[in-house]
Amino acid sequence: AIKIFSKKNMIMTHKQSHKKSLAVAQRNFVNYIKMLDGSEKPLPEHHFDALFHGDITGMADGHHITRMQLKEKHSCYFENGYRAKICRQKLTRCKDSPSE
Repeated sequence: AIKIFSKKNMIMTHKQSHKKSLAVAQRNFVNYIKMLDGSEKPLPEHHFDALFHGDITGMADGHHITRMQLKEKHSCYFENGYRAKICRQKLTRCKDSPSE
């Protein structure tokens, strides 16, 4: 059998794949934040690694930090029993993301 893909079908498939990826990332982030429930525990490294790309860098207290420093900060939050709550969540689109 021969499958014929039109440009329209390929774009629609890409949009669906992009939406699914965003939904998975959002769900992983929400679950990670829910784990910061105030109880002392070790950093769930597999969740951290799934959320934060190996080349990520960030800012903390006005200083540039590496992924390892970010991981140490998050480890401190979990080990000291910090509590976190998502107050408001808004999805924004990057320039590269496909349009709706």
